[in-house]
Amino acid sequence: MMIQAQTFMRRRLLLIILVSYLPFLSGCSFSTDYVIVNSSPAPVRVTYLIGRSGIDPLTATGVNVPAMLPVAELTERQWRKLSSGDFEYDPSTHVVSVLLPPNRGLLIARGGDYRPDAPTDNFIIREIHIVGAGGELVLKDSAVPKAFVVVPKPFYAFGPPTLLKLTYT
Repeated sequence: MMIQAQTFMRRRLLLIILVSYLPFLSGCSFSTDYVIVNSSPAPVRVTYLIGRSGIDPLTATGVNVPAMLPVAELTERQWRKLSSGDFEYDPSTHVVSVLLPPNRGLLIARGGDYRPDAPTDNFIIREIHIVGAGGELVLKDSAVPKAFVVVPKPFYAFGPPTLLKLTYT
C-alpha cells in the first residue's frame, strides 16, 4: 500500500510540473505586417522588388499574395488578398506592381517579432517605388525597412508592435 501511495504522489507531482511548464512551452509569437498606405486623393502605383532567397519570392514575403484593406480597418488585420488581375508579378525579376487606391493599405510583407534594433540587411523587400500625383518616392536596400513607422497599439493590447506602415501623401 505504501508503494502505491508513493507511485500516486510521483505521478501527481509529475503532472503538476508538466502543467506548470505548459505556458512556457506554448510561447507567444507575433507577426509584423509591413503596409504601404495611400493617403493621397488619387491612386498611386506601388512597385517593389523582392530580394533573392531559397524559396519562391512571393512566399518569402510571408504573405504569398499582396493584400489590401481600407485604412480604417488596418488594425483589424483582416486582409483581402488581391486576385491575379489586381497586381502584376514578374517571376524573372521578382518585381510586384499594384495600383493602390486612396485611403487603402497594401500589405507587402509579414515578418516575425519586430525589433527596432534588428539588422535591416535581411529584410526581404529590397526596393520600393511609389509614383503618384504627389511625386515619386524611391527607397532602396536598408532604407526600405527604416521607412516604415510603428503604428501604436491601444494601451490594453499585448505584445510588441505588429503593424508598421509607410505612408504616401
